Amino acid sequence: MTNFSHTTSSAFIEYAGVIGKFVDIPSDSDWLDTNTLKSADDEQMNAIKIPINLKPNFESFRFALFPRDHVVAFEVYSDIRSISARFVHKWLTHICAHPAISEKFGEINIDLIPNYDLLEKILESEDLKFISMDIRMPNPDELDHKKYEEIADKLAALNAEEETLRYRARTGQSLALDDDTKAIAKVAAENGKVEAKLQENGLIVPVSTDKHPLEMRETYDPEDYPSEPIFRRLAVALWQAVRRNRNPQVEQEG
Repeated sequence: MTNFSHTTSSAFIEYAGVIGKFVDIPSDSDWLDTNTLKSADDEQMNAIKIPINLKPNFESFRFALFPRDHVVAFEVYSDIRSISARFVHKWLTHICAHPAISEKFGEINIDLIPNYDLLEKILESEDLKFISMDIRMPNPDELDHKKYEEIADKLAALNAEEETLRYRARTGQSLALDDDTKAIAKVAAENGKVEAKLQENGLIVPVSTDKHPLEMRETYDPEDYPSEPIFRRLAVALWQAVRRNRNPQVEQEG
């Protein structure tokens, strides 16, 4: 469930809304009688009268959409409520596969924006043993960055939707990535994924950008501070971080 609206109440945020999560109980589900620890009988089941429009365990999470950059920022934790980034990723992928959308815009890929600190750790590691970059066609709006445009042109020339690059270090050595490969990895991290193996304390540690999405956190007392302006501030900060990563020359807006 989504409540979606246009807003001008916060700088830079053009659209904002609420993602609603609830439990949908099938009408033929079994129910437990906690007094007898047995399944409820037909008489007990017939006594249950819940209007079809009412759904239990409702939770809501704010989101902000930055359409020019194809970025959606959303809450994953507020008060005692939580929702996983993976769940939202799956939900958005399902929505964008709907015929009403796919027939108009074609196939739409949804990616979790990576934690840039993790990506930097991979790219600057002196003990990088392996790196794999799965790269999908970037969105047209991301092509102000030269490397995004180069990759999009190459894939288009090959009639390809996706490319995978893998590098493994020689035995006893570590990879030394050049600037071009690092730039490709930054595109892959937002349009696919980057997987790597690092040597830490004598052990080989696997890492993947798709398991560590970008997050912005702030601790506050909800009794003293309303959560909505805090979310809006963090959403804008996240969006600006994405813009800087895609094009280091872009000036921070605001």
